[in-house]
Amino acid sequence: MTDIMRVFDPTSVIRSLLALVPGIPLAGCLVTGTDSDPVAIASRVAGPDFSLTCMAEVLRPAVFTEQDKHVPVTDNVLELSKIPSTISHHDIRIQTEPARFAHEQVASEFVERTEKIRIMDERIELDVVPPVYRTATKQIKLSDPRTRWKPGCRAEGDGNAATCLETTPARYTSVTQTLVDVPARVVQTRIPAEYMEVQRLIRIKTGQGTGIIPARYRTIQVRRVSKPWQIRVSRQVPQTSRTFHLHLKQRPEQLLKMPALCTDRLQPGQLRHIQLKLQQAGYLSTITGTLDTLTLSALHRYQHDNQLAAGAFTRETLNHMALLDQ
Repeated sequence: MTDIMRVFDPTSVIRSLLALVPGIPLAGCLVTGTDSDPVAIASRVAGPDFSLTCMAEVLRPAVFTEQDKHVPVTDNVLELSKIPSTISHHDIRIQTEPARFAHEQVASEFVERTEKIRIMDERIELDVVPPVYRTATKQIKLSDPRTRWKPGCRAEGDGNAATCLETTPARYTSVTQTLVDVPARVVQTRIPAEYMEVQRLIRIKTGQGTGIIPARYRTIQVRRVSKPWQIRVSRQVPQTSRTFHLHLKQRPEQLLKMPALCTDRLQPGQLRHIQLKLQQAGYLSTITGTLDTLTLSALHRYQHDNQLAAGAFTRETLNHMALLDQ
């Protein structure tokens, strides 16, 4: 019986079973792992225990929202012009001296007066004042500052997580705006009536006599508005704007403590499972079973890209990798 048991070696069977499991780097585990016992390797592959017995300070990422912002570059332009009123002219005759006798037996009596003749009526004129523009430069925030965990950085000691943080400053751009400072407007002007003074001889008593000296007249030109002014829109240009895509914080980053794997007690089998997940996601090329800088860097990039709290092997990360029972 002893000879039979000595003949049966489970190593070959376990090797065969492991070879059937797809994606398990058996050779790498045997070469680089600290435990070359195939039975131990098989127990790890079957699913190691991920006990979250430590508390680690991690960075919960910010939550960003995306939105478009429309910024006016030029205002709506409305330019007005005036069509002047049409003034017509015509003549009027004003008697300056009345008719009288050429030979008077009884003299007529006259008085000289100065009269004001209206030659242009009072009117309202409108004048167009063009718009006044101003140029301004506006600063647009394209994105808020972003803080992330430095890939590959390990915070040594409690309260030192801040040493592993790096911040990308906010991004800005500027746009030059040509805006209407004072819009075009119409100004109303009152123009008073225009008069001309005329000397007239007025008869106050009629005499007697013979013969006639005809009356004398003066021709005066007067002006009247035959067609009133008009205001029209000479040019209208719609507002133009530029669109900027913004990334703004809805929730800021936060340093907090979460249950996590104890890195000083991580077993090669646990690390191989994690490294395999990172490899399958395209973040790691080699599975070593050791917690090296490449593994940490891959972990932090994985956490950053998937909006996970970064800096440790947290429950959130292991759940995302499907390494914990949900």
